Amino acid sequence: MPIEIKRQLTQANLPPDPEHEIAGIVTIPDKLANSAPKDGVLFLVARPEGVTSGPPVAAKRHSLVSFPFEFNLGARDVMRPGVKFEGKMTITARLDHDGVADSSAGDIFGSIVASPGEINQEISLDQVVTAQPAAATNVTGTIALDPQFEGKTPDSGILFIFARPQGVRRGPPLAVKRVRDVKFPYTFEIGQEDTMMEGSLFDGNLTLTARLDGDGVAGAGPGDLEASVNATAGTKGIQMTLSAPTIQ
Repeated sequence: MPIEIKRQLTQANLPPDPEHEIAGIVTIPDKLANSAPKDGVLFLVARPEGVTSGPPVAAKRHSLVSFPFEFNLGARDVMRPGVKFEGKMTITARLDHDGVADSSAGDIFGSIVASPGEINQEISLDQVVTAQPAAATNVTGTIALDPQFEGKTPDSGILFIFARPQGVRRGPPLAVKRVRDVKFPYTFEIGQEDTMMEGSLFDGNLTLTARLDGDGVAGAGPGDLEASVNATAGTKGIQMTLSAPTIQ
């Protein structure tokens, strides 16, 4: 049995634990009730407070919902092995009209900040997602090579470009690009279309890392060259210079 299926079954069999769950109801105000999709899918997502993008800590998907809708999120709903459901989190509920985890224009959503053990919460779906071109949040720029390394990089080198929410150093990146046969200076663009996980949004404060890799493996290795910069989604014209090896 695949490891991911085993993980899901194990989590599903965990007993209810109200002291370590966030629970309550999801409601829709009268002004939006008539415009809500009748067969919409309700997504519930938990992220650490202040983190607006990247893989969520926990998530749930509900079909055929009626309001007010009772919800709970806890350890049974975490997305990745080893991640703990703890601390203050932003819980976002979104009623999606097409059943796709990515938000789109016309979806209705609302958010609260809560901690595990708080079980009488109310999330009001009082906001509407407006259309925004994906390119508006893309980050663009140029990656150059430190002159001291010119002529010393492997011909088979692969350029990886990663984006993570600022302050997040571990786990899967929010978005990634892999470029073969790269020539410097290299003009890049990374954004929503490069996200790793369904439902992730390319927005907020990000850390971009560029790595010229000699063996084609995304993890850092001896002789790799690297550069990092903090940026906000939508920033254009970033300059990065690949320099000292990340591992000596």
